[in-house]
Amino acid sequence: LIPRFLQELHCGKSVRLDPILAQVTRINEESTDWNTLIQKVQSKMTKTFVLRMPDGRELIRKINMPKITFKVETRSGNKKVTLINNLAVFGIEPKRLCHQIQVEAATSATTSNEAVNCEGPQVTVLGNQVTYLGELLMKDYGIDKKYIEGLDLGIKKKRK
Repeated sequence: LIPRFLQELHCGKSVRLDPILAQVTRINEESTDWNTLIQKVQSKMTKTFVLRMPDGRELIRKINMPKITFKVETRSGNKKVTLINNLAVFGIEPKRLCHQIQVEAATSATTSNEAVNCEGPQVTVLGNQVTYLGELLMKDYGIDKKYIEGLDLGIKKKRK
């Protein structure tokens, strides 16, 4: 893509820009080095991510990749609940996840469709289950730790 806009290629590190590429990148000089040119072009591109579902569907989204977020809230009677947001973006079925949590962790797990700052349904789990849920998402669903926010809210194990 870039080489067809270039008028003259040098063997060295610098390239000569044509008027169109100079206007797009807003580089005022006649020539610039490759690194600067590539950084300027990449900064103009829209951030996009592609999700490939197990059934072969592909979802293309032109925004920053949202993260799965954990929140621990205290309800009446000092009961703690763990809220999980943005599971649908990663192609995780909330009802299937709720059933898996109910069976493995022996705790209540429900979904709510109307949640603030959440794409898709929100999952509510009884108790502070952040550590268990983080391991479940990373091991069973293969989600990288960098896409999960709030793992530090889990219960710390006491040292002996």
